[in-house]
Amino acid sequence: MLTVNAEHLNPLDSDADLALLAERIETMRGRKEFFVKGTSL
Repeated sequence: MLTVNAEHLNPLDSDADLALLAERIETMRGRKEFFVKGTSL
């Protein structure tokens, strides 16, 4: 499960944000992870 803080992320209007989110999903290592744009939590 990937929990995403979308406060500074707009994958609907930004191709770069969509690519960033897709990359994060592809590189998940655990069963639960958190994603905040601009950090590595």
